Amino acid sequence: MPKPKIYQWNDRAGRYKGPDGRFVSFGTVRGHLDEVLDGAERDMLVLSGVLQTGGTTIEEWQLGMRDSLKSIHLASGALPQGGWSHLSQSDYGRIGVRIKEQYKFLGRFAKQIEEGLPLDGRFFNRVKLYAQSGRATYHALEREEQAKRGKEEERNILGGRDHCVECVGQAKLGWVPIGTLILVGQRICKSNCRCHAEYR
Repeated sequence: MPKPKIYQWNDRAGRYKGPDGRFVSFGTVRGHLDEVLDGAERDMLVLSGVLQTGGTTIEEWQLGMRDSLKSIHLASGALPQGGWSHLSQSDYGRIGVRIKEQYKFLGRFAKQIEEGLPLDGRFFNRVKLYAQSGRATYHALEREEQAKRGKEEERNILGGRDHCVECVGQAKLGWVPIGTLILVGQRICKSNCRCHAEYR
């Protein structure tokens, strides 16, 4: 999340402000999330590499993945709300639903491994999707927060990587009523999406 010594949360606007007093762009804030998720991905891949070489059990791997998923989604939910101190019990509840959903998916994944799923490149690609799954949590709560604060329109801004056709189509729509765009994480590119939304 943005470092409190650098960014301050402006509760009236529902935005972060930098040391110069200007609002921090939605893209910059999303960039902080990407750093968190990319770090989590590295950790999950290391853990999964240990499983591949027989250095840990499937049960231990699953517990480690669960711990990472919990941290990922809590951070992803706190960021668009202004940080940990701004989370309400209701916010924790909404984030908790998403964490439980990921635990359910992970349980199925672990079961498939037990049944002989090869720990090859496809296995590691699936691990990466879990690490990046916090992006959908972030964007869902960000939209809710902005709508709550009276924002009426949103637009999709393409990220710096290759874009799926769905993301390009969403960006071409320009400014649309809030709630119109397909949320990041629910598009063809799933949690790999590097697009972000802007609100007004």
